[in-house]
Amino acid sequence: ANNSTTAIQAGTGLVTLLAAQGIGAGTTITNVTATNTASGNISIVDTAGGLNVSTGGVNQTGTGTVGITATGGTLNVNDTVQSGGAGTITLTATGATSDVVVATTKSVTSAGGNIAINADRDITLAGTGTVITSGTGTLTLTADADASATGAITANNSTTAIQAGTGLVTLL
Repeated sequence: ANNSTTAIQAGTGLVTLLAAQGIGAGTTITNVTATNTASGNISIVDTAGGLNVSTGGVNQTGTGTVGITATGGTLNVNDTVQSGGAGTITLTATGATSDVVVATTKSVTSAGGNIAINADRDITLAGTGTVITSGTGTLTLTADADASATGAITANNSTTAIQAGTGLVTLL
């Protein structure tokens, strides 16, 4: 479904993407779950003005990367985004009022890969929401990625919200 920026259209319905060798999807949807089980990357670029990672989350059990972009709206992580390998997880929300929000009790987790979260406005880890990598993986959270002088990182979970093994943590 990587042949167009709007190859998958579903309005407010849930789209579940399952593969063994990678997922590449240009979408205009509201709710998504995805699982890749062997090799290849997960790449979801949505242009509907906002995207929700819904019940079932996004799971990379293979060795590839995970990239999820909400163009022109907020990316709500309402279920866990995880990678079992060393592939990088990148979550991005573009647009002047676009945020990345990790819901309470949900996480963005990598078993050793890097994690980058970029929002043109705010990054919020609500309640007990977390961003965690282990091993030498790094964490980079960039609020105000469009340099418009608006943006903040809010983590409501005190000392356990943002964790890296021996990797570097960068908050911008």
